This record gives sequence, structure tokens and C-alpha cells, in this order.
Amino acid sequence: KGQRGTAAYGAGRGPPLIPPAAGFKGVTPVPTASQKWQQQQSWQQDQWQKEDRGPPRVLNLELTQESQLTTQGFPPEAPAIEHDKSMTVFSAAHSILSEVVGDISAEVEIHHDTEWDIFPEIGEAIQRAGGEELCFSVVTCPNHGKWAVGIAAGKKGREVAGKLALAFALLVDRDPADLEKFCANYAEFRAVLADAGLLPPRGGPQKRHMHFPPAGGKAAAPPFAAPAPAPAPAFAAPAFAADFSGGFPQYLWISLDDSASLVQEGMPSEGLCVYYDKQCAELFRSGQSVLQEAVQDVNSEVVITHDPDWDQMPEIAEAIKQTGGEENCYAVGTLPSHGLWAVGLAGGWKFRESACKLALSIALVATTGEIDRFASSHPDFAAFCNAAGTPGAASFEPAPKRAKVEATKTNLPPAKGKFSMDERYESRSGKGGGGGGGGGAAPSQAKGNGKKGGSFGGKKYAKPLPRDSPIWVQLSQEQLAPEVLQEFGSDAVAVATDRPHTALYQGIDAVLKDLVAAPEEDITFLDDPNWDQFPEVGQALKPHSSVEEPIQLSTCSNLGCWGVGVGRTPDARRATAKVALAAMIALKAAEIGEVPDLSSHPEFSDFVGSVQPPI
Repeated sequence: KGQRGTAAYGAGRGPPLIPPAAGFKGVTPVPTASQKWQQQQSWQQDQWQKEDRGPPRVLNLELTQESQLTTQGFPPEAPAIEHDKSMTVFSAAHSILSEVVGDISAEVEIHHDTEWDIFPEIGEAIQRAGGEELCFSVVTCPNHGKWAVGIAAGKKGREVAGKLALAFALLVDRDPADLEKFCANYAEFRAVLADAGLLPPRGGPQKRHMHFPPAGGKAAAPPFAAPAPAPAPAFAAPAFAADFSGGFPQYLWISLDDSASLVQEGMPSEGLCVYYDKQCAELFRSGQSVLQEAVQDVNSEVVITHDPDWDQMPEIAEAIKQTGGEENCYAVGTLPSHGLWAVGLAGGWKFRESACKLALSIALVATTGEIDRFASSHPDFAAFCNAAGTPGAASFEPAPKRAKVEATKTNLPPAKGKFSMDERYESRSGKGGGGGGGGGAAPSQAKGNGKKGGSFGGKKYAKPLPRDSPIWVQLSQEQLAPEVLQEFGSDAVAVATDRPHTALYQGIDAVLKDLVAAPEEDITFLDDPNWDQFPEVGQALKPHSSVEEPIQLSTCSNLGCWGVGVGRTPDARRATAKVALAAMIALKAAEIGEVPDLSSHPEFSDFVGSVQPPI
């Protein structure tokens, strides 16, 4: 009866004169007028804070060389948007795009590129436009000939940001009147278009000034009559961090159950997770230095496994979510000699490794109790170790951003990567440099000429070798082969990877034992990260890539075969050198009719089957 009575009072009559007892089962206490006012003011404050953030920034990407997309007929320019979960416009991205294309599942294709190895030229374009080095997704609509990019660490974030960016790309050529009509139900999306210069602004961020009548229904009270809630206290460094004035990155400890692979290997169930934060770049460098000092050989003792899609160690991802951590790509670092593991989270692989090493160094120093050893040389590390070194500790607040120096606001060029109304007009009328709009300029012509805040100067993207695929290389016949290769042929297989801990590389030692009588004695590895020892081999790789990546040669004199491994780390080079050599041995055996039985090595069998020697 009390609930019906509350509803029956309706608008304008206020709550019942005698509210139900607070302790009555099933009845929610009716808030007082003062409590309602505070709730309303708190809600208003939240809305103003959200709206003051403005819409997400639209980057204008420009491909300056031939790409998979341009060869398929897509234009060299496209928008990109980075996901921000605090902005409500992303929740409407699916609806906005479906209103433009209809059936998204039939019209739209989404290609995730978490390691920048599928579309490296797009990763370079993101950097040129001023975007963050995060995972991205390429979203295409073949029937409309448009593409766009969503940038985010998590898969869901990339998809919704990509859908919003694709809707932007599909609507960019419409007349302002049509855009206004389309945005009638999407005020937040209109703000995105206005910020990009496609629609006139409406006087900046619009705040809702709501006026609530006082008791008795008389004149409206000023919107700020009630005292505003006190702002959240700024981040305060712990007392022990007297020598450290910066903030800490986000971190948390997670716990795995007994079925987790790490626990099965004898590792502890608890591990530290650290999120990369560029505001704390010096702290991450300190973490790597400490790890280098504490461990004799980091490259051989520390094993880092990247899992950007949460599919190699799903138990880690589940533990992060259960502990309240944000969804992000991660890498797991293990230190078997000390029985430790830790996790680094970031969008780019370099930042993941940096965060992983910091987390591992914290876990190591906290376990050994050697924090005083590094207190004077790395005070930032010591402070963070005291804060994060205890299992159960967590901080979900990012480091405070550093204050920026205010630039003079007169005669500034437009922000890089932004559209403007004048540029849009020029691109449509043919006045802007480099084509634009529907001109379909070739990538080599799309250099900006002052458009979008500056020219790229014709800079070409240096394309690395394809990853995890066989590459056939041939030494030049015009040059003498390196001395160690003169007894071998001029042909070899090369392999490059950034993920040496996948099944193909993890099982390669077993493959070599089946192919070589005594692998430890018969196989030689020669590391050449700077092309100092084997420049001829580096030259043989150049037709496939313009990047001089570190290499390692593998040779087997008894079988007359050699291979080339390519990778940024010694572990990656060693793993790929083994795979390349094993592939050459298997191919040479097949040439003389002795096809090896690879049925117990399906990943390697598939790899060898994909080798394409020149005809």
C-alpha cells in the first residue's frame, strides 16, 4: 500500500506526508527534499564534467604508399577515432552506423590488428596524425568504398570506435542540411561532426542549466544555489616517497587458481599487473634498469609472452576482470630462476614489455627484500615498490597528467589530423592541395601541401618483413658468400616473428630432433643484430623489406642447410632461426625423395607446406 501511495502522488505533489518506515521490508525509504537536491546537484555536476570533455578527436589518416586497401580500390584517406569509455557517443555507434548502412553484419568488415603487422602502413599513418600507439581495427564498407579505423586497447573498444569512425567517413560528403537532419536524434554525434568542421558549432559544449523550484513552487532557485560537492582529492604520493614527486601508473595484484598453466608450472598463484602510462616513462625505464641489475642475463632468463587478444592465457584475462582491472592487451613475463611472474598491460608491444619488466622487477625486489639497494639510484622505483610490492595492493587511478605550457593562441595552424570547414570546402571545390574528398588521389600525391596542419614531406613507411611466414631468400651471385656459408647453397628460408612463444616455435626443438641426428652438436647459431658479420644476408632480405631488422643465422653442416631468423629479441631470433633451418632440411629431404614424417608436428607441417621457392 505504501508503494502504491507513493506512486499515486504523481508529479508536483511531493512525497507522502508520512513516509514508510525505513526498516520496513521491501520498501525503499523516500529521500528527503534535501537529499533530492543533493542528488540532483550531483547528477548535474557529473553531466557538466562529461560534457566539458568534448567529443572524441577525429584523426585524418593518409596512406603515403601503396597498401592492401588502396590496391582494393579504397581511397588513401580515412578517419580514425580513439575509444574513450567515458564518452557516451560510443554507446550509440552501432545504431548510428546501422542507420547509414543498414545491415552491419552484411555490409561491414572488421579486421583487428593488435600488433601493427597486418596493416603496418596504417599504424604509421596513426602516428603521423598524432594518435597513440595502441591496437587498432580497420573497418571497411566495400559497397560504399569507405574505410575507417578504431583505436583502443580492448577489442570491444576498437569495434565501437571503428563503427563510429566509419559512420563519420560515410557521412562526410553529405550536405550540412542532411547532416543536421541525420543528427536530430544523435546530439553527441553532431558534436563530433561539428568539432571536425562538418557542421557549425553551437557555442561550444552545452551545459544543461536546470532550475528546480523551491518548496511552495515559487521563483526558481539559481542552479548553483546549493553548495557544489567537494572535488576529489588529488593524488598524494606516499610519505615514503619524499624523493619522488611524480604519480604512479595503475596496478593491481591478481590471483590464479590451481588449474592455471603458470601455477601448474610451479609458479605462485599471485602476480602483479602494471598498466603502462607515458606520464611515468622514467619509472618504467628505472624498472628495466633494476631488472638488468638484479638478473644476470635478462634476455635468457626472462620469458615474455604477448597475449593481445586474451586467447593464449585466458585465465590471466579472467583474473584481471574479476579484480576490477581495465580490459587491455597484456604480456606475461616469467622469471623461472626465481619462480616469479608478472603482467604488463598496454596497447603496443614495446610498452607491454616495458610494463611487464617493471612489474617483474617490483615482484623480484619485493621478494628478495633488496629495495634499499635501489633507493638512492632509483627513488621513483623504490617508492612504487613500497606502494605496489605487497600482494593485494591496487590502484586504479592513472598518474596525473603533467601541466602543459600554454601556447600563444594567435595565428596558430589548425591541429594536425583535424578537419576544418574551410578545408572541407577546398577539398570539394578542388582548391586544396593533394586532391581530397572524392578526388581519389593516388597515395603518392596525397602529401598535404598545408592541409590538415602540415605536409608529410613524402615520407615513406619502412615496411618490415612479414611475420610468422616463410620468406625465400637468395644470396647475390655477384658477391662472394660469407665464409661460413660458402659450403652451402645460395638459397635459404627466412622467418620473422614478434611472438616466439606460439605453438610453431615452442615445438621446433622436437622437430629438429626428428630431422637431425644430434641437433646440439650439428647446428650452429650466429647472431648478427646489426648486420656487421653478414651484410650479404641482410642485402638478400631487402627485396622483401626496407627495414634492417636484427638477424641470426642457423647452419647444419652435415645436411648442407642454413636458415635466417629475424626478430627484435634474441629469443625471437633463435626461435625463428630454428624454424627456418628445419624448413630447409625438410625441403631438401623431400627433393631427394625422403619426405620426412611430420604428422606429429602439424604446425610445422603447415608452415613447410606454405614455403614457395622461386620457379
